[in-house]
Order: sequence, then structure tokens, then C-alpha cells
Amino acid sequence: MTDRATWPLANRRQLMWSAASLAVGAAAGALAGRLWAGPAESGPVDDDLEKGELVIATGPDESPGRQREQLFEMWNHRHPEQRVRTVTVRPGAEDAFLDMTALATSGVQVDVFNLDVVFLAGFAAARYIQPVDVGLLPAGFLDGFLEKPKTTCYYRHQSFGEQLFGLPFNTDAGLLFYRGDWALAEPFSWKSIGDAAGREVGAAPGVAAGLALQLADAEIFTISALEALWSQEISVVDDAGRVVVDIPRWTKALSRLSERPTVYAESQNQDESASRDAFIQGKTLFMRNWPVHSRWIRERVSEKDFHFKVTGLPWSSALGGQNLAIATKTRSPRAAQRLIEFLTNDESQFRLFSAGGFAATRESLYSDETIKEKYDYAEVLKSAIANANSRPVTAHYAEFSTAFRAAVRPLVVKGTALPANLAELLNDAMAGKTAP
Repeated sequence: MTDRATWPLANRRQLMWSAASLAVGAAAGALAGRLWAGPAESGPVDDDLEKGELVIATGPDESPGRQREQLFEMWNHRHPEQRVRTVTVRPGAEDAFLDMTALATSGVQVDVFNLDVVFLAGFAAARYIQPVDVGLLPAGFLDGFLEKPKTTCYYRHQSFGEQLFGLPFNTDAGLLFYRGDWALAEPFSWKSIGDAAGREVGAAPGVAAGLALQLADAEIFTISALEALWSQEISVVDDAGRVVVDIPRWTKALSRLSERPTVYAESQNQDESASRDAFIQGKTLFMRNWPVHSRWIRERVSEKDFHFKVTGLPWSSALGGQNLAIATKTRSPRAAQRLIEFLTNDESQFRLFSAGGFAATRESLYSDETIKEKYDYAEVLKSAIANANSRPVTAHYAEFSTAFRAAVRPLVVKGTALPANLAELLNDAMAGKTAP
């Protein structure tokens, strides 16, 4: 076995391509987006902040009305001497990871990274990002975050101990969608989903299975498989941070993902969007998906044509979301920290949740009447986030996820036995090692 000095999947050619293409994008011009229609005054003067442009690396803003870009323009209105410009990386966890890594190792200016929660540890370990200066935050600011999202912003390293390396920008947890026009009664369990499938498949026109999952060969498979293990109270990582595998228990838990007619057969090739489409088309009675898809369906399909409800999963969800972290190479650390503080305060989080559909990281917003009226699943989502599990925390998460899928997915898709040395394979990946 050999230690890998570079990031997983990010070979030299890929990084050179990403850095070159992103450098062109970084020089392309000012941030696009409508100006915030706010008050004329510019707000308080920040004499202690460094002057100059701030660059944030982030994925594309696909929210209604581009709410993140609206927030950046709000910041620009209030801080004309620290205007924000974005460098947009590709969508998808793995492509975004490659692009973020390319930026971190290139000469392109980046002051803030908007990182998937699973990649903060790697960026902290590699010193691509720097700790948040907690002493500069307003009193009680950290206490206002939901506990689980806040936890993902900490990273412990043997050389510098545990430190806060970011602030939670948005969070996420899977929910259970189900047909509201069928006699399906909460609370649900794996058995009740299977029983419903057994009754309706073959009897009800168009119904092919009970549950739509996402088992395509991508990060969403890792999430689905981890949730299957957690549903059987299987801890993937022990207190020492090592993967512990019980082959018989893992096999039994993971085999449920190919159980028919409980699970939709086409789930093996589907991501979140394809799974949602199958659910809308009436091919399944249930669907596991992210809450943003509730809004997507309601905006495009009339309730008269398709009635559905949303509740919590009958197992722990994987915790999703993104964290804002300050680049080590920034020349404006105080301004960058003020920016991420602004983007995660109550005002900004309310806008992102209410208008953009991004699950807020501030606890108080889940009891806000406007939010509860717009999102009837707000309390369910808050509970799902509180009960969610983090994916394994490692500086080499991409290696882990790739190795996990390579070893586990054949069992789900083809019935192939799990490798006898699965624990060794996964622990090597967690340590950043790969077979020569």
C-alpha cells in the first residue's frame, strides 16, 4: 500500500484543467445578480476590515430568485469597499471537490470556500483553510446554530487539537415523501413500507414498488448505504475513528436496498432527480429524498394532479449541508470572517430558507411562523437534522466514499459478496492510502 500525497480523484491533469478554467472564470467580471432592494443607507462603517475584493468559491445558485447571489449583493451594498465576487465551481459533490482543491492549490485568489460538510476536515488538515477567530464573533453567535450542523465545522488534528474551521451556511437531512391520496398512515417503518408495496404492486395501476431510493454510483449511494446500516443500529466508525465491519450484519442491512417489491428496481441507476420523477409518475408509494424536492414538486405539479405528504424517515438520515470557511491564503481574514458571519446570521438565514428553500442552520428560524406556514415540514426537518448522523469524519473522505462504493455497491446491484477484507480497505482509504 502507498500513501497518497494528493487529494483523491484529483490527478494532476484534472487539477491543471480545473485551475485553468476557474482562473478564466475568476477574471470574467463582477458578480451577476439583481441588486438587493434595501434601504439607501450603506449600514455601519467597518473601519477594522481590510479593503479590497472578496472572492468566494461556491457551487451554482439554483435557488428561486438566486437568493445566495441576492445576499452577496446585499453585502456589497453595505460593504462597498469589500465587495464580493464569486468563482463558480461545478455542481455535484465530487466535481465541486476537485474544483475547490484546484483553487486551493493554485494562484487564483479565493478568500472563502463554500464546502460540502464532508470536505471541511480535509481542507483543514491540508491547511487550505484557517480557524475562525471565535473572539471576533458576537457574543452568543455560535449558540444560535443547530448543534449538528455546528459540529461539522470543527476538526481535530493531532498537531493542533480541535478548532472551529467554518460556520454552517445551510444544512440538510433526508425526509420520507409519501402519497397523500392513498391509505398510508404514519408512523412508517421498513416493514410497513414493504407491506404497502406487497398490497399495491400488481393491484394498483402504475405502482411498481414501495420506495424510491437513490443508488446511482455517486455520493448519494454512499449516503443511502450508510443510512441502511444505521437503520439496523450498525455503527460504521468506532470511537477511535476506525471503520469496524461485521460482514454478516452489513450484508443483511445492505441487502435490503435490493429487496423487491419494497425498493424500486430502477433506483439502482437513479439520483435524486430521477427518483423524484419516478415518484411523481406514480411508480412508487414512498420516496426518500432531500426537502428541497418538496418545494420543487409543489411549484410544478398541482395538488389536484398529485397529492403527497412529507414526514421523517423511519431511520437516521445522513447529515448534509455546506460550511463557509476562510482560505488560508486570503489577504483579508477579518473581512472574510465578517462575510461568513453575515451569511450565517438570522437575517440571511431567514432569507435563504423562506425564499430559497435552503434549510437554515439557525435554530430560532424553525419556530418562525412565516417559515412554518411556508414549509409545513419545518418541525419534521428540524427533528430529522437533530437525529441525523454525520458521515465518517476524515481528511480523506473522497477516498473513503470511492472505496466504500466500489466494495459495497456490487452487493446491492449484483448480489456480489462483500470483500472479506472490507474493514482493511476502508480504513486504508480513511488514511489516504490506495492499492498500488
